[in-house]
Amino acid sequence: MTDDIIFNHETEQNRRISVEFVEDDDEDHSISLTSKCSIDDQPMDKVGGLDDKKLNSLYDNWLELDAELRTFELKHKEYVRKLDEVELLKTKYKNEFDKYKKRIFTLQKDVAQLQKSYAKKG
Repeated sequence: MTDDIIFNHETEQNRRISVEFVEDDDEDHSISLTSKCSIDDQPMDKVGGLDDKKLNSLYDNWLELDAELRTFELKHKEYVRKLDEVELLKTKYKNEFDKYKKRIFTLQKDVAQLQKSYAKKG
């Protein structure tokens, strides 16, 4: 059995963790972790304590999640690509719009000056 002291910066407390190696069977070396003053849920007594059905079910679920995440990753990349495309179009059309807005403002100014010059003549 080994004891290690861990300093937790979040709670600023020392914790002592015990690690036990159980050698009941030569092939199955299970590890038991216990923590004194732990605020976590109760630790699993033996890491090697899962039966084949549970392990296979867990592994199948993991593979299913992995496949779903790979599909999602492709969709997410497409989504980000389209967002970038929209952002480029938005910038392009905003610049164009600003150019037209400036031209309209210039025309309005020219019309106002022309009206003033006609008002002085007439």
